[in-house]
Amino acid sequence: MAESDASVVNVYASDTMLYWDQEMTQPITQTLYQREGESTLYMDHDFTTALQIVPPVSVSETDENTTAELPQNQGFTRDQTLFLIDLMRQHLMKDDSELPRNLAELNSRIKMSRGKKRSFWQEIAAKLQSQFNQHFDVDKVSRKWTTLEDAYKKAVDNNASTGKAPTKFQFFKEMGELIGGHHDVDFPVIGTAKGVTVRRPEAFKQPLMFGNSSTEEELSSPSIAHSSDSESAGPSTLSPPHTSALARKRKRREDITQVMSRVIKECEEATQRRHEEIMGEIKTTNALFKQMLQQSHEQQ
Repeated sequence: MAESDASVVNVYASDTMLYWDQEMTQPITQTLYQREGESTLYMDHDFTTALQIVPPVSVSETDENTTAELPQNQGFTRDQTLFLIDLMRQHLMKDDSELPRNLAELNSRIKMSRGKKRSFWQEIAAKLQSQFNQHFDVDKVSRKWTTLEDAYKKAVDNNASTGKAPTKFQFFKEMGELIGGHHDVDFPVIGTAKGVTVRRPEAFKQPLMFGNSSTEEELSSPSIAHSSDSESAGPSTLSPPHTSALARKRKRREDITQVMSRVIKECEEATQRRHEEIMGEIKTTNALFKQMLQQSHEQQ
């Protein structure tokens, strides 16, 4: 099919990535296609839908009167805060980068010189303004991010010291995703009659209940031992009823623990596979985009 026969879809370019929308909130992560000897990108391998790339517009080229006409933002709403966090996620993942593994690495990744830092927050504020039709003060946007980092760190420290899941910081999950799900938390180690276990967060905070006793009580209860003398003296070799009940409960607890461990492992493996797939698609798309830009410059 000739290029003229293909339908055309506008996409929008930043300095490093392509987006479906002009506000640049929906990055293109799918695989794109290109004919040999052409610079045009296509959505499908049949070359039926071509992408018309709209180049980035610098701040100086925008209408200066737009800001004056917009209402001033008086405080971040939940949606605006989530949008800010997502913008930071996009920044951290640009150039095929992986998410940082801890807070120290996160801060290091966004650390920059004073001039670049000002320009960076101006870009973030401009995207917030475009998305919500409000004027966002650059300094307030920067302070909002600092507040989010501080609140997240306090929640992590509280979790590490008490072993309790954070309940007051409503953006804990979203901020945690910025560091790849690693919260720098060493969960408390609990000693039991069975050995040493690690208390996990959230769903595993509550003890599993069997009858009227909790799992932790069962694990801490000593085993009931019977001497050979008492066994030989009794009329029967059957174990006492309460001994059999405790053994069944302990066996049930061990089975549930194995199931939970397997589920946790499968979830972690599935998450890692999906992350690698997404990063691979983003890397391929960026490579095509950079190749297209290079060919465009050469043609000029």
